[in-house]
Amino acid sequence: MFAYVGPEHLELSASAEQSLRDDRYEIDAWNSGRMLCFNERYPMPTDEEHSAMIKDMVARSVDQARPSE
Repeated sequence: MFAYVGPEHLELSASAEQSLRDDRYEIDAWNSGRMLCFNERYPMPTDEEHSAMIKDMVARSVDQARPSE
């Protein structure tokens, strides 16, 4: 639900928010306007975070492809 409905359309009680936090939902990110993905618990990565993840994956792939000495 948190991937499709923003906080402007769904009001949660403080106890509901705490229960979601206890279940590892990133509800504070959702409250700030970031939709949740990855099992609807974690915020969508920003463009900068996405770029950093891709650079990290490429660097690890290059390191793994290098022959051992």
